[in-house]
Amino acid sequence: MKLGVWVGPRDDSVTEWMVYAGAGVPVGQRWRVSPTVFYSRTGVGAADQWRALLAVDYDLGAGKTLFGGVAGGKDAAGTHSGLNSA
Repeated sequence: MKLGVWVGPRDDSVTEWMVYAGAGVPVGQRWRVSPTVFYSRTGVGAADQWRALLAVDYDLGAGKTLFGGVAGGKDAAGTHSGLNSA
């Protein structure tokens, strides 16, 4: 399980912030699925953003890992970003 907070005060007296939560779930001996959700506020009015990431890791052995995923969400303007490769 991972939880996090980021706070970014700006020079114009506005503070941006983000929180996130996720978990890495083993699926078999070499696979791990890691869903993560992000929520942020820009500090300007009520503008907010959210994102979701579904990441997958495959352990190749010898300390090497193959990683990929899909992400999407809503930006501050209210549009959906759709699916993107990570």
